[in-house]
Amino acid sequence: MVLFGGESDGYISNDVWVMNLQDPAWTRPRVSGAPITQRKGHSAAVLKESDTAAYILYFGGSYQGEYFNDIQLLRVEEDAGKLVYNWMSGMRILGDPPSPREGQAMTVHDDHIRVIGGCNYILQDCFEDLYELAINLPEKTFTWTRVMLKGGSDEGPGGRENHFVIEHSGKTAIFGGRNNHGHAYTDLYILNSTDDCDCDSDDSHAHFHLGHCVC
Repeated sequence: MVLFGGESDGYISNDVWVMNLQDPAWTRPRVSGAPITQRKGHSAAVLKESDTAAYILYFGGSYQGEYFNDIQLLRVEEDAGKLVYNWMSGMRILGDPPSPREGQAMTVHDDHIRVIGGCNYILQDCFEDLYELAINLPEKTFTWTRVMLKGGSDEGPGGRENHFVIEHSGKTAIFGGRNNHGHAYTDLYILNSTDDCDCDSDDSHAHFHLGHCVC
Protein backbone atom coordinates (compact mmCIF):
# COMPACT_ATOMS: atom_id res chain seq x y z
CA MET A 1 0.00 0.00 0.00
CA VAL A 2 1.41 3.39 -1.05
CA LEU A 3 0.58 6.63 0.78
CA PHE A 4 1.48 10.02 -0.67
CA GLY A 5 1.08 13.45 0.90
CA GLY A 6 -1.83 14.44 3.10
CA GLU A 7 -2.19 16.49 6.28
CA SER A 8 -1.30 15.62 9.86
CA ASP A 9 -1.40 18.06 12.79
CA GLY A 10 -1.57 20.98 10.38
CA TYR A 11 1.47 19.90 8.34
CA ILE A 12 0.93 19.07 4.66
CA SER A 13 3.55 16.73 3.22
CA ASN A 14 4.79 15.38 -0.09
CA ASP A 15 6.27 12.23 1.45
CA VAL A 16 5.82 8.75 0.02
CA TRP A 17 5.26 5.95 2.53
CA VAL A 18 4.75 2.25 1.89
CA MET A 19 3.13 -0.41 4.05
CA ASN A 20 3.89 -4.09 3.57
CA LEU A 21 0.49 -5.69 4.13
CA GLN A 22 1.98 -9.16 4.66
CA ASP A 23 4.13 -7.96 7.54
CA PRO A 24 2.49 -4.65 8.50
CA ALA A 25 5.06 -1.91 8.93
CA TRP A 26 5.52 1.54 7.42
CA THR A 27 8.70 2.36 5.51
CA ARG A 28 9.74 5.50 3.62
CA PRO A 29 11.32 4.44 0.32
CA ARG A 30 13.82 6.38 -1.74
CA VAL A 31 12.00 8.05 -4.64
CA SER A 32 13.86 9.21 -7.74
CA GLY A 33 12.84 12.20 -9.86
CA ALA A 34 11.85 15.73 -8.91
CA PRO A 35 9.47 15.69 -5.91
CA ILE A 36 6.06 17.24 -6.50
CA THR A 37 4.32 19.96 -4.52
CA GLN A 38 3.04 19.22 -1.03
CA ARG A 39 -0.70 18.66 -1.05
CA LYS A 40 -3.81 17.27 0.59
CA GLY A 41 -7.20 16.33 -0.80
CA HIS A 42 -5.75 14.79 -3.96
CA SER A 43 -7.05 11.60 -5.57
CA ALA A 44 -5.25 8.57 -6.96
CA ALA A 45 -5.72 5.67 -9.37
CA VAL A 46 -3.49 2.73 -10.30
CA LEU A 47 -2.59 2.05 -13.94
CA LYS A 48 -0.96 -1.27 -14.77
CA GLU A 49 2.00 -1.12 -17.15
CA SER A 50 3.19 -4.76 -16.97
CA ASP A 51 3.34 -7.70 -14.56
CA THR A 52 6.21 -5.98 -12.72
CA ALA A 53 5.42 -2.28 -13.10
CA ALA A 54 2.54 0.13 -12.56
CA TYR A 55 1.84 3.84 -12.33
CA ILE A 56 -0.01 5.66 -9.59
CA LEU A 57 -1.72 8.70 -11.11
CA TYR A 58 -2.44 11.61 -8.78
CA PHE A 59 -4.77 14.49 -9.58
CA GLY A 60 -5.54 17.79 -7.88
CA GLY A 61 -5.44 18.65 -4.20
CA SER A 62 -4.45 21.84 -2.40
CA TYR A 63 -1.62 23.41 -0.41
CA GLN A 64 -1.87 26.56 1.72
CA GLY A 65 -4.84 27.94 -0.21
CA GLU A 66 -3.53 27.02 -3.67
CA TYR A 67 -5.63 24.48 -5.56
CA PHE A 68 -4.25 22.16 -8.24
CA ASN A 69 -5.58 20.49 -11.37
CA ASP A 70 -2.33 18.84 -12.41
CA ILE A 71 -1.52 15.22 -13.18
CA GLN A 72 1.42 13.55 -11.47
CA LEU A 73 2.74 10.04 -12.09
CA LEU A 74 4.59 7.81 -9.66
CA ARG A 75 6.05 4.72 -11.35
CA VAL A 76 6.53 1.62 -9.21
CA GLU A 77 8.59 -1.25 -10.59
CA GLU A 78 9.81 -4.51 -9.11
CA ASP A 79 13.53 -4.98 -9.73
CA ALA A 80 15.51 -7.90 -8.28
CA GLY A 81 12.86 -8.46 -5.62
CA LYS A 82 12.75 -4.81 -4.56
CA LEU A 83 10.32 -2.03 -5.44
CA VAL A 84 11.75 1.03 -7.19
CA TYR A 85 9.86 4.36 -7.07
CA ASN A 86 10.25 7.19 -9.56
CA TRP A 87 8.37 10.46 -10.15
CA MET A 88 7.81 10.79 -13.89
CA SER A 89 8.14 13.90 -16.04
CA GLY A 90 7.48 14.82 -19.65
CA MET A 91 3.75 14.02 -19.66
CA ARG A 92 1.72 15.51 -22.51
CA ILE A 93 -1.64 16.85 -21.32
CA LEU A 94 -4.35 17.53 -23.92
CA GLY A 95 -7.92 18.81 -23.70
CA ASP A 96 -9.49 21.07 -21.07
CA PRO A 97 -8.86 19.73 -17.54
CA PRO A 98 -11.18 20.07 -14.55
CA SER A 99 -10.83 23.33 -12.64
CA PRO A 100 -8.44 23.26 -9.63
CA ARG A 101 -10.00 21.40 -6.71
CA GLU A 102 -9.61 19.02 -3.79
CA GLY A 103 -11.72 16.19 -2.38
CA GLN A 104 -12.76 14.85 -5.79
CA ALA A 105 -13.32 11.14 -6.39
CA MET A 106 -11.42 9.26 -9.07
CA THR A 107 -11.91 5.78 -10.48
CA VAL A 108 -10.73 3.68 -13.41
CA HIS A 109 -13.60 3.09 -15.85
CA ASP A 110 -12.92 0.82 -18.84
CA ASP A 111 -9.79 2.24 -20.48
CA HIS A 112 -9.92 5.71 -18.94
CA ILE A 113 -10.20 7.51 -15.60
CA ARG A 114 -13.26 9.33 -14.29
CA VAL A 115 -12.99 12.37 -12.00
CA ILE A 116 -16.18 13.35 -10.18
CA GLY A 117 -16.86 16.40 -8.05
CA GLY A 118 -14.54 18.11 -5.58
CA CYS A 119 -14.46 21.58 -4.02
CA ASN A 120 -12.51 24.84 -4.24
CA TYR A 121 -12.92 26.96 -1.12
CA ILE A 122 -11.26 30.00 -2.68
CA LEU A 123 -14.24 29.99 -5.05
CA GLN A 124 -16.56 28.83 -2.22
CA ASP A 125 -17.93 26.19 -4.54
CA CYS A 126 -18.23 22.43 -4.91
CA PHE A 127 -18.59 20.79 -8.31
CA GLU A 128 -20.88 18.07 -9.64
CA ASP A 129 -19.12 17.75 -12.98
CA LEU A 130 -17.70 14.60 -14.56
CA TYR A 131 -14.46 14.45 -16.52
CA GLU A 132 -12.85 11.51 -18.27
CA LEU A 133 -9.13 11.13 -18.86
CA ALA A 134 -8.00 9.00 -21.80
CA ILE A 135 -4.54 7.52 -21.25
CA ASN A 136 -1.75 6.49 -23.59
CA LEU A 137 0.97 5.22 -21.26
CA PRO A 138 3.61 4.34 -23.90
CA GLU A 139 3.53 7.93 -25.17
CA LYS A 140 2.74 9.44 -21.74
CA THR A 141 -0.19 11.31 -23.32
CA PHE A 142 -3.31 12.18 -21.32
CA THR A 143 -6.45 13.72 -22.83
CA TRP A 144 -9.22 15.37 -20.81
CA THR A 145 -12.88 15.39 -21.90
CA ARG A 146 -15.84 16.76 -19.96
CA VAL A 147 -18.83 14.44 -20.04
CA MET A 148 -22.12 16.30 -20.38
CA LEU A 149 -24.83 14.66 -18.30
CA LYS A 150 -28.55 14.62 -18.99
CA GLY A 151 -31.09 16.74 -17.15
CA GLY A 152 -30.87 19.97 -15.18
CA SER A 153 -28.38 21.04 -12.55
CA ASP A 154 -30.91 20.45 -9.75
CA GLU A 155 -31.44 16.79 -10.68
CA GLY A 156 -28.00 15.32 -10.04
CA PRO A 157 -26.12 14.44 -6.87
CA GLY A 158 -25.07 18.07 -6.37
CA GLY A 159 -21.59 19.43 -5.79
CA ARG A 160 -19.70 17.49 -3.15
CA GLU A 161 -16.30 16.38 -1.87
CA ASN A 162 -14.91 13.41 0.06
CA HIS A 163 -17.48 11.08 -1.49
CA PHE A 164 -16.84 7.41 -2.20
CA VAL A 165 -16.86 6.04 -5.75
CA ILE A 166 -16.62 2.45 -6.96
CA GLU A 167 -16.94 0.72 -10.33
CA HIS A 168 -19.22 -2.31 -10.65
CA SER A 169 -20.57 -4.05 -13.75
CA GLY A 170 -19.72 -1.11 -15.97
CA LYS A 171 -21.47 1.44 -13.76
CA THR A 172 -20.10 4.05 -11.36
CA ALA A 173 -21.60 4.21 -7.86
CA ILE A 174 -21.32 7.51 -5.95
CA PHE A 175 -22.01 7.55 -2.20
CA GLY A 176 -21.95 10.20 0.49
CA GLY A 177 -19.61 13.16 0.84
CA ARG A 178 -20.37 16.72 1.91
CA ASN A 179 -21.01 20.10 0.31
CA ASN A 180 -19.20 23.41 0.87
CA HIS A 181 -21.61 24.29 3.71
CA GLY A 182 -20.60 21.18 5.67
CA HIS A 183 -23.80 19.23 4.97
CA ALA A 184 -23.06 15.49 4.91
CA TYR A 185 -24.78 13.27 2.35
CA THR A 186 -25.91 9.67 2.78
CA ASP A 187 -27.39 9.23 -0.70
CA LEU A 188 -26.39 6.79 -3.42
CA TYR A 189 -26.25 7.54 -7.15
CA ILE A 190 -25.53 5.12 -9.96
CA LEU A 191 -23.99 6.70 -13.03
CA ASN A 192 -25.16 4.70 -16.01
CA SER A 193 -23.76 5.34 -19.49
CA THR A 194 -26.71 3.63 -21.19
CA ASP A 195 -30.29 4.82 -21.72
CA ASP A 196 -31.74 2.20 -19.40
CA CYS A 197 -32.21 2.42 -15.68
CA ASP A 198 -31.95 -1.05 -14.17
CA CYS A 199 -31.51 -0.41 -10.45
CA ASP A 200 -31.93 -3.63 -8.52
CA SER A 201 -34.70 -2.21 -6.39
CA ASP A 202 -38.45 -2.56 -5.98
CA ASP A 203 -38.61 1.07 -4.88
CA SER A 204 -41.02 2.90 -7.18
CA HIS A 205 -38.91 6.05 -6.77
CA ALA A 206 -35.97 4.53 -8.65
CA HIS A 207 -35.61 6.39 -11.91
CA PHE A 208 -33.16 7.63 -14.50
CA HIS A 209 -32.00 11.10 -13.52
CA LEU A 210 -29.27 13.30 -15.01
CA GLY A 211 -27.60 10.21 -16.43
CA HIS A 212 -27.99 8.56 -13.03
CA CYS A 213 -30.21 5.81 -11.74
CA VAL A 214 -31.31 7.19 -8.37
CA CYS A 215 -32.00 4.31 -6.02
